[in-house]
This record gives sequence, structure tokens and C-alpha cells, in this order.
Amino acid sequence: MYVTQEMMELMAKAGFIRIQLPIEASDDGMLKDNKRPVSVKAWEDAVKKLKRIERFQVVSYVLCGIPGQTIKDIYRTINFVEDHGVTPVPLFFTPIPGTKYEDKRPLEAVHPYLFPYASDEMPAIELERIQESYYTGGVHVSEIIKGTKTVYESGPAVKDKS
Repeated sequence: MYVTQEMMELMAKAGFIRIQLPIEASDDGMLKDNKRPVSVKAWEDAVKKLKRIERFQVVSYVLCGIPGQTIKDIYRTINFVEDHGVTPVPLFFTPIPGTKYEDKRPLEAVHPYLFPYASDEMPAIELERIQESYYTGGVHVSEIIKGTKTVYESGPAVKDKS
């Protein structure tokens, strides 16, 4: 991530207000495993430069629901981002065909928000709470997308068959 103070000042002069600075995870190991071109230190350095320009609203995407991730990992990253005065924006993981995370199940069998890698360490109910907190103002997804249900057990969230 290459961010200079001069670049930030030019962006402010050009009228930029909202800056989206991805972090995805606060664990360099996970970033490296997923071939992300950012490091935690580079993100922190960029945030320091952005914070020098008061008019910028800085948001960072936090990846949620990736295989091997735990709910603690997700909340650790959300807290890390907030502790730096940046607004976290949860980005829910979607398995992409042709990648190592491809999910062979038909999409009709998966929750509309695609929590296919939910587990005991990353319960779907907690992913739904994150979704409610950051996207729907406390309204459960089942009230927005008909045919969904809350999954209180661990495991993938699935569409209600009723």
C-alpha cells in the first residue's frame, strides 16, 4: 500500500471526502495466506497519514466468514479498526468458483448472505449479528429477505425450506 502525505493533500484538494482503505484482517498471517497486498503496518501508516486531513471519513473493509476464520478473529479486526478511529465495514466472504474456497453446493441451498463456512468457531448467528449491527440497523435479515431464518446452531446458515 503506497500512500504519501502529498497524495492525501491532493485528494483533499480535489474534493475527496470518503476514503476506503481495505484491511480485511488484522492478522498478517491471514493476509499473506490469502495473497493480500497489504500488511497491518502499512495500513496503520496509511491511516496516520489520512488522519492528518480532518475532512476525510476513513472506512476499512473487514472480511467476515472466510474459511478458517473464527468469530474472535473478526471481532479482533473490527475492534482494531475502530481503535484507530476508522469505521469498519464488514465484507462478508463469498466463495468464488474456480478458487480454493469454491463451494460446490447449489446456491439455492445456501443462506442469501452466504455463510457457507460458519462453524463452531464462527457461528452463523454471530455473523448475522455483525450484519445487523453494520448494515440493517438491528433488523434481522429474515425481516428483509423473506424465506430466511436465524441459525442458532453452528454450521452454515441455510434457507428455510418451509
